[in-house]
Amino acid sequence: MDDFLSQSLTTDKTISPGFSELQQLFLTQFPPPSLSKEDIRTLKAAHAFFLSHKTAVFICLGFLSLPYCYAAEPGVKTLYLSDRFRNQTKERLKNTAEFVESVFELGEPKRESKVEKLIISVRMGHSFFRRAVIDRIPKDLGLPVNQEDMAGTHLAFSFLVLRGLRHLGFTISSTEAETWLKAWKIVGLRLGIDEGLLPIHQKDALALSKAIEVRHFRFSQEGYELTQKLTTVLTEFFGEEKDVKDLMKFLLGKDVSGILGLDVTETVKKDQVKWKILARLKNPEVWAGLFLKNRT
Repeated sequence: MDDFLSQSLTTDKTISPGFSELQQLFLTQFPPPSLSKEDIRTLKAAHAFFLSHKTAVFICLGFLSLPYCYAAEPGVKTLYLSDRFRNQTKERLKNTAEFVESVFELGEPKRESKVEKLIISVRMGHSFFRRAVIDRIPKDLGLPVNQEDMAGTHLAFSFLVLRGLRHLGFTISSTEAETWLKAWKIVGLRLGIDEGLLPIHQKDALALSKAIEVRHFRFSQEGYELTQKLTTVLTEFFGEEKDVKDLMKFLLGKDVSGILGLDVTETVKKDQVKWKILARLKNPEVWAGLFLKNRT
């Protein structure tokens, strides 16, 4: 993608293609691999799983997946340079929810084209961000939004969500879990992540997540500040800051919570019944509506 943008963009903005034109140009030059029948079955099954756990998945994304990503340093130092992460936390939540809401519809003929463009827009966003910050970060921090960074984020959306659902009291079978991971692998390949960093078995996903945690998880001021901003936004919706932090600590665990600067000396009451009730709202749109725009 980086090479494609370098070749497609010129210094004269009046003749450079716009974002939608770049999307279409990329898809024309580098069409995504065709979905096999097995891929389509996997995506449909993952979509059904998502719909049956929709509210709980959104809770995991907001209270687990995003703050988990903030624990990875130096990656979070790079993310902190983005205004979207630093000052547009609510928009970041919406974008995350919209992406997960749509991505498994790759297997739906009427939605496939839009979803492919959505995935390409995320990939292009990564590349534009790299171009924007490459000269603003120390060389020893490595390439911004590199393969390891993307693999960690991918795990946060896929494997970590499974862990969060189980913490909330849901029973997830091995078949359901591996179908979810296989569907995310299909998406990950389209995002430009190396196939070797896209595990489809839970034990491999756990091993990769632990390896990334050992290499990169440590306290940073940037991770602390982004977590505080996320807590503030979630408190707007849920009313009590303590409840927000308790649920975050419950899902993240003591080690990661401590890295993010959350007070782990306070005992978190593992009131799973309360969170299960919240996760099983009969009308998930009541909760999801806080984070999702109307789709067309």
